[in-house]
Amino acid sequence: MDLDSVVAEWYLGLYPPENMPVLAVWALEQGFDGKALRELAGLTTATCSNERGLIESALRELGKKPPDLPNAGRMLVTRTCQQIVSGTTSPYDGASRIWAIYNRCGMPESLIPFVGFASLWENDRHHYDNLIVVAARKLLGYPTQTASVRFFLTEKEFEEAIIVRKSWITNRFYRIASRVVCGCGAIFLLGLVWWQGETWSHLFSTDPVTAAGLLLFAAFELCVALGLHEARIWNRLINRFDQEREITVEEDNVKIVRGPKTWTKKWKEFAGFYESPSMFVLQTRGAQFWTVPKRAFEPGVEPIFSHLLESKLRRK
Repeated sequence: MDLDSVVAEWYLGLYPPENMPVLAVWALEQGFDGKALRELAGLTTATCSNERGLIESALRELGKKPPDLPNAGRMLVTRTCQQIVSGTTSPYDGASRIWAIYNRCGMPESLIPFVGFASLWENDRHHYDNLIVVAARKLLGYPTQTASVRFFLTEKEFEEAIIVRKSWITNRFYRIASRVVCGCGAIFLLGLVWWQGETWSHLFSTDPVTAAGLLLFAAFELCVALGLHEARIWNRLINRFDQEREITVEEDNVKIVRGPKTWTKKWKEFAGFYESPSMFVLQTRGAQFWTVPKRAFEPGVEPIFSHLLESKLRRK
């Protein structure tokens, strides 16, 4: 039995008084002695209203004085975080315990994440379990986790990632509708000048910027209408399958390198992630996404990569 934890819990109002007679019996068996200990050990139960003085006298006979409450809270939180990280306490039970400590030891800011995660746990248990473990590691000062993977993405993997995302853009009816709408838009833009009583030659001579912009936009919509945007050549040009990629996930951000270009993104810039048996897909809050094939992971790296994703993003 951990006497320091019992004393801290008692003075923070977290230790049940009805368990104190059992503690007294244990103390006598360990060789402690005292009038209050003997009297407490002879009881079948105890309450704060009737036996508080007797209990605290027994604790003094054990050599335990009333602790400073903030220090008592820090000690209990540290031990609880160790239990969370080691797996001897479930993340939710540990965070709930820390929440109770938080309310009794001055509400330190360092414990606010545990309060938030415990209060939201029912919304997404797996996600918040991971967040609680990360918060416990951080409070204990454990080294931050990082995972890095380098690879060349293939066209086949890119196409699979589109399917994995289950994007509504891949829906056949959407694609037909978008091509019809873009075709009508291209016709409208090309005819807009004449409908306004202008000619393209005159518009280019008087306002070349507007004319060029309209033509480029019309050309884009015409490409979509003809399905040219789905051609493999555009995928190769835009996604650069010839360039090596390196994606590094850390506690605070995600670093993405593709050829000579580098992006450093905060986790909040991502909307979530998808997973299939062969890949992870990191989805930004826009249309952009990043594909990470599992074949590229070195031994032992994938579990760390997966854990960081689970702790930072919602699984889609």
